[in-house]
Amino acid sequence: MQNKSNENFNYQTKFNSLFEFSPISIWEEDLSELWDAFDKIRVEGISDLKSYLKSEPQMIEVLMNKIYITNVNSATLELFEVETKQELLGNFNKLFNKNNINLFEKELLAIWNKEKKYAQKYKAYSLKGNPLFTQIQFRIPQTRDESKHVFVSVVDLTKMKNIEKELLFEQEIYKTIFNFAPGGILIEDKNGV
Repeated sequence: MQNKSNENFNYQTKFNSLFEFSPISIWEEDLSELWDAFDKIRVEGISDLKSYLKSEPQMIEVLMNKIYITNVNSATLELFEVETKQELLGNFNKLFNKNNINLFEKELLAIWNKEKKYAQKYKAYSLKGNPLFTQIQFRIPQTRDESKHVFVSVVDLTKMKNIEKELLFEQEIYKTIFNFAPGGILIEDKNGV
């Protein structure tokens, strides 16, 4: 029995280390209250959540408030520019705004339909107000028990998005120079064509 206990402790220690020190933002969610709310909606005879949310749009926010972030790793603190987990967990609603309501609706529908996974790009804000372009992804729980511990990864796409903007800007500059140059411009490939 003691051997099994040591084995579980070692497993938990390794898991905590992987979670805490992952370079990718990871947070743990508890979706069990959302799961219960979905069960209640189904009992009320609702089978098409999309239509229901279209007729009752305020329910998106009500249902999203049933999702609880229970833990975050250090990469999440760094990404969202906060010092402590408590500071982030207490202000999670400040990271998203009304522009993300469409994202929340898609997430709710994916969970309702018990799809295998959810992945979506979205814009959030750090607690210092800096915009973040990210991709959120998680495996959707298939049972209520699974819904108690859902691990969400958040990949920061901000640098990639900024490089993309710079490339588009440079492309526009070259296009303008090419189109308005006072002399002729000839472009050849490496074969002289």
